[in-house]
Formats: sequence, C-alpha cells, structure tokens
Amino acid sequence: MKNVLIVDDEKVFLLSLSDGLKSYSDEFNVLIAFNGKEAVKILNSTKIDLVVTDLKMPEMDGFQLLAYLTRHFSNIPTIVMTAFGTPDMEGKLLTMGATQYLEKPLDFDVLADNIRQHVARDDSQGHIKGITLGTFLQFLEMEGKTCTLTVISNERIGRLYCLEGELINAKTETLEGEQAAYEIIGWDETEIEINYLCENKTKTIISPLSFVLMESCKMKDEDSKQLEKQETKDIEENGIDKIEEIDFLVDEKEDETKPDYIEEKHEEYLVSQPEIENTSRDTGIMTAQEKLEPFKSIIDFAGVGILTPIGEPLVMLPAGELNLTEIAILANNILVNAQKASQNMGAGNCEMIHIETDRIHMLVRCLNEGKDPFKVYPGKAHIHMVLVLSSEAGIGLAKLKMVSAIKSLADDFRI
Repeated sequence: MKNVLIVDDEKVFLLSLSDGLKSYSDEFNVLIAFNGKEAVKILNSTKIDLVVTDLKMPEMDGFQLLAYLTRHFSNIPTIVMTAFGTPDMEGKLLTMGATQYLEKPLDFDVLADNIRQHVARDDSQGHIKGITLGTFLQFLEMEGKTCTLTVISNERIGRLYCLEGELINAKTETLEGEQAAYEIIGWDETEIEINYLCENKTKTIISPLSFVLMESCKMKDEDSKQLEKQETKDIEENGIDKIEEIDFLVDEKEDETKPDYIEEKHEEYLVSQPEIENTSRDTGIMTAQEKLEPFKSIIDFAGVGILTPIGEPLVMLPAGELNLTEIAILANNILVNAQKASQNMGAGNCEMIHIETDRIHMLVRCLNEGKDPFKVYPGKAHIHMVLVLSSEAGIGLAKLKMVSAIKSLADDFRI
C-alpha cells in the first residue's frame, strides 16, 4: 500500500481533505503534517511515496521542505498546493517534471485524480521523480520570494540570488551572471539549500526566468552532443581492445581467461533477457515502442514520446542526440495551458498544438477517453504524445500518423 503525506498549516482544511480521501483507502494511505518540521519527522520514520504540500507555512515552509526533499528524498514525487497562483504565472510553469502545481481553493476531484495517477505508477516505469531546480525557481517567482539558493551537485557548488521572485544573479567558482545560471540549472542530481536573504543584490541577469530555463536546457543538450563526440573520438583513437584491457585490469597471467569470461557474461545476458521481457509491464512498454517505430520514417524525424497529462514520461523514442525528455515535458505543459485557454474561450477542447521554433517543430496531441481534459477516469486512457521534427517537410504525414498511432496506444496505458 502506497503512503501519501499531505502538509498544510490550515488544520480544518487538512483534516477535511484527509477525511475525504478515506474513500480511496484501498489504493493509498494518507498521513498528515501541519508544517514542514512535522513532515520531516514522518519522512524519516515512514516510507512515503508522494508528498502533497502547501508553500506558505510557519516554522518550516513549503520551500524549505522541498529543498530538504532534494537533499534527502530526491526520489519522492511532489504535488504543490498554493493560493497565490495566477493564470499568468501558471503559464510560466513549463518545466514541471514530476512536480504538479494545483491552485487553491482546490478542486477535490482534481487533487484525488492526481494522487491516484502518482500512486498507480510503478517505479519500474522510470518516470522522472522529485522536484527539479527549474521548477523550484518558478515557484519562487510565482510566490515573489527573496532568497539565496545554494545548489550542490557532486563536488560543484553554485549560488542563485532571487529578489522578490526575480532571478537577478548567479555564481559558480568560475562564472557569474547568466552564464553561471545556465550552468547551475543544467546540473544533474542537485541538492538545494535556501536562505531567506538575498546575499548579492547586484543585478547581472537581464533575461526573464523562462528564457534562462530554456537556454540552459539547450546548452545542456549541446554539451551532451560534444561529450558523445569526444567519447566516440577516444574510442576510435584508442581502439576497442585497449579499452577492454583497461576495463578488465588483468595482468598477463589472467589474460588467457579473458575470452571465457566475456563469453560467460554474454551467455548470462542471453538467458536473463527473455525473463525481463516476459513481465507484463515491460511487454506493454515494448508494444508501445514498437507502435512508435513507424514515426522514424517521417522526413527529419527527431524523436517521439508518450507522457501522462501531468508530464511524466512513459515511453521515449529519441533519434540522434536530441534531449527529448526535457523538450517533451516542456511541450506537454504548453498543451495543458492551451487546453485551459481554449476552454476559457469557449472554443471547445484543444486536442493538438504545433510549436514552431527556429530549430525544430513540435506536435503535441492529447488522447483522453474521459469527458474532462483535466481528470483521469478509471479504465480510460489519458495520454499525450509529443513528436519532434527538425524541419516542416514531414508535418502533414506526421499529423496523420499521430491520429492513428495515439489511438492504438490507448490499450497500453489504461489505468
């Protein structure tokens, strides 16, 4: 049974929320905490599978709790509740990862559906968990917070300075300003510490946060390409035999046994591989991947993926060196905002959007067998498909393929 921890200082609201969720007691347990300190005690004594937290709380607020999660429980997904969101700020939350943002006053059914989606996901699906640094910065912007973030990644340390929600400066050991921000935001496996003082009020970052996040994503993608090219060059220069020799670290006496060792490992792999593919979940993923394969024939195909409506990657089929997962999450959230806008305009349900940049084209399509585009119904599929092309040449064929493919994928992703 999965455990869901809900954190909020409004006791009446929290207790009524807990009572309401008892109807789902066969799916998950609900634990409650009235501030961040109480939440930390529960996190350190009980296995928690999902955290739902408010941001504005006494003693230890939601930002401090989220920062604590990045340092000690980075694998736990989170849902953030806040009464201070606006439609404009909601539109800026484009790097949500596995963190869902819900505005107060809450729609109980929407919250319950989001919790059920999270707890229904099996860890083996490999969807992104925890809160990203980009998401954390967007929440700070939304709440208008003044603070200094100390960001740690492996042995690297960087600092981000925010004044009334605006990212104004950043520093690493060698960089300052926007270049430092690009680098820090691109770090993996970050730990965050927050101090509610802006220790450097010199404004060196002029670009808005949304641009800084997108530029950091682009630079990270380019760095990955350069690293892969260098690794390929090293292999070509050193030769495969030399690399194997370094990996095995054998002396001359052991060298005679090397071929048998390699053969044994290969046989073990051949035996274990069918066992992995025979599990029902992996078979489902393989089926989905096979259904995505035809997209590779589209001119200038760059990648295709399937996500949940809240931005959790389910299946990714990249081509070349594109950082597909991060791009797909961004595109997915643009679709969600477009769906909300189309409903507010009374224009009906938005089923697909086309995002065009100077580098790529993105088609994002929704398949929802339920009636409400923002809810998940038991036994009904609700998925989003993101297709990326490097030119507009294959747009027409891509749209036709998306319609048929996404319908055939429904069976693979019904909850």
